Amino acid sequence: MDPDTDGDLIGDACDPQMGPIDHLALFNGFYYPVTINGWTATSGTWTLYSNALHQDAPAPGDRMFAPPTLYNRIAVATSFVVGASGPNRAIGFCSGFVTGAQQYCCTVQDKSGGGQEVVSTSVYPTYANQTKVAWTGTFNVGDRIALVQNPANGNKCEATQGVVDVVATDSIGPSTAGKLEFFTSSTTAAYDYVHIVELAN
Repeated sequence: MDPDTDGDLIGDACDPQMGPIDHLALFNGFYYPVTINGWTATSGTWTLYSNALHQDAPAPGDRMFAPPTLYNRIAVATSFVVGASGPNRAIGFCSGFVTGAQQYCCTVQDKSGGGQEVVSTSVYPTYANQTKVAWTGTFNVGDRIALVQNPANGNKCEATQGVVDVVATDSIGPSTAGKLEFFTSSTTAAYDYVHIVELAN
């Protein structure tokens, strides 16, 4: 049995912070199409098959997909398999999304001229900032990358691939309530799961 040091019913390995009583808001392994009923595609071709959530439109532009729930301050974990290759690719998610004026994003991108990067973004009504750190893993078709964003730890965006672990931290703004949105840009992707924890503070 996995340890649960702070007794919040979230095992230590998955708990974004020890001490406060956090709440497991959602785990979706994308096994059955019914589990995305009510989710909304802003753009792109989002379907569930082969035990993954797929976005299959590789054309330029953001492709977004969101569950209907407005969450409080959350920590998010997911992993994805990279789809189509090409320039200016980005795959990740945003939380706390409110009409474009507020969001906290965690992304792996391969921008023309900028190289491959892990990006932590904070956008709040009065300010915005972005921290970029070179991605030292691979970002090729078929590669799997895990992403975790934890606002309890400086809005840390952490990308992991095998022994490669790259962190971008951007702590300028408080993360607040809003939607979670998956997104891709200029590529396709298959998300394996999503794990959302609402933070106690």
